[in-house]
Amino acid sequence: MTGERLSDEDDLAGRRNLRVLCVEDEPEILADIVDELRHAGFDVSGARNGEEALRLFDETLPDMVVSDIQMPILDGMGLLRAVRERGGAAGAVPFIMLTAYGDNPHMIEGRQAGVDDYLVKPIDFDLLIAAIESRAANCDRREELSRRQGGGVSPEERKAARARIALLTKREREVLEQLTLGRANKVIAYELGLSIRTIELYRASLMRALGARSLADALKIAVAAGMADLKASAPRIV
Repeated sequence: MTGERLSDEDDLAGRRNLRVLCVEDEPEILADIVDELRHAGFDVSGARNGEEALRLFDETLPDMVVSDIQMPILDGMGLLRAVRERGGAAGAVPFIMLTAYGDNPHMIEGRQAGVDDYLVKPIDFDLLIAAIESRAANCDRREELSRRQGGGVSPEERKAARARIALLTKREREVLEQLTLGRANKVIAYELGLSIRTIELYRASLMRALGARSLADALKIAVAAGMADLKASAPRIV
């Protein structure tokens, strides 16, 4: 019982350090989202449209944005594009979009524009909290990966790792990059628009190409190579 209480306290402590900006033009819905997330322990601020959200961005950089898509003045996609164009830390802030449309074309278009996750209205607040924590964990893994890439790898090891990465096809590299973020096959399949079985096949083929006996070995090679440089590596012809 004590262990469960400590775990809950740890969760709340972590959430207090996470700044979430909620953007929604319906006052009652915005109030509900803000109240629910604050009750869950997050540091939350609210905006009624994208233009107001950009002003809040200038005041305090959020760790996460939860935004409706259809809004007056500046809609969710307009806000996303404006933030991504800023680059740097602001341009990397994860976006979770709230939409009344659950169809794939809308979601695929959003993914291509840089949307990190989608939730379909009416909002399931348990799912929203889980999505926020999942995206925050992915950001933490990216930062840790970046720190590890900067040291502890000799020039010879990096060169050898990059030579292995160069053996991968473009799609295999995309799957490997998703794996370094801790994503499951089902999530990767959704992100890349492929079937789970196809992801399993790519995962097996990239491990063969890298000469990796396990996923842990493949991730070590990816870290040694420097994941930031993966997109610049030339794919092999298939």
